[in-house]
Amino acid sequence: MIGETLYFTTDRFLYAADARNGNVKWRFSAGSAGSPLVLNNVVYYGANNSKIYALNTSNGSVKWERDVAAGIS
Repeated sequence: MIGETLYFTTDRFLYAADARNGNVKWRFSAGSAGSPLVLNNVVYYGANNSKIYALNTSNGSVKWERDVAAGIS
């Protein structure tokens, strides 16, 4: 949790939700993987589709994505 936003994953999505009321702010579909890392208004997320993503914390838009050799678990 960063500020009043909770970042979490399910089997298919990365979510950003308001920690006060549980409302989903945005969700990103890339497949499940490890826990997201939030740093300097960017969510870093390794997905099981063999990509690492950097997402904007405010709206979930992709800042960049990189291919990796194998899926992340």
